[in-house]
Amino acid sequence: VVVVAAALTHQPAEAPHRELLVPDFLSAGGAFASFGFAYGCHPVLPDVLASMKKPWEYTRMIYFCFGAALLLYLPLVTVAYATYGDGVESPVYATAQIRDLPVVRVIKAVTILPMIFAYPLVLTPPEGALERYLRIDELPFATLRRVGLRTLLVAFPTGATALVRTPETLAPPLHLVS
Repeated sequence: VVVVAAALTHQPAEAPHRELLVPDFLSAGGAFASFGFAYGCHPVLPDVLASMKKPWEYTRMIYFCFGAALLLYLPLVTVAYATYGDGVESPVYATAQIRDLPVVRVIKAVTILPMIFAYPLVLTPPEGALERYLRIDELPFATLRRVGLRTLLVAFPTGATALVRTPETLAPPLHLVS
């Protein structure tokens, strides 16, 4: 709602260019990534089903959740494209006219924090399998070992992510002279 309101109140200076059908299908990567994010819960779905008190309601639950995500995304993408046309970025809050607004910065934090805190949920299936493979429950100090293993499984990708640099930060830009 905040990003839609920001888009509607921060119109571009010139009328945007829009195309109904884009001839370069490879340019749809950003949109695909956004929808992948919206529907990227598939790694935890087996655990959700296994932990449900009423597993027969799984189909209804998944239809509801995916429908709700669609209803949240459609107004956002419709308003953003109508407002900025081809100039809309993916994610929408990276669009030049709204990216530096304080309210948009708050929305980015509100969007990112739940993902950080939900990351351990994505690890539940692989860490459970690794714990069974290592037979953690049969070892002394099983709880301490489990905490240590799960901490490593969160710390390793977090550390790797912190070390990754974009090409722009690795070296100064090259200026080719013709």
